[in-house]
Amino acid sequence: MRILQIVPSISLIYGGQSQMVLGLSTALAAQNIDVTEILWFKASPWIGDNK
Repeated sequence: MRILQIVPSISLIYGGQSQMVLGLSTALAAQNIDVTEILWFKASPWIGDNK
């Protein structure tokens, strides 16, 4: 199984979803699931409009 996670950031300053993805990725990888994360910064509703 392959999973793609798209998140605004994995920085500690954003907390919440950004931090959850780190633990989730580790747990999925331990189950031999291929995990890919894409960090999406531009125009993210959680961060604001980063032009």
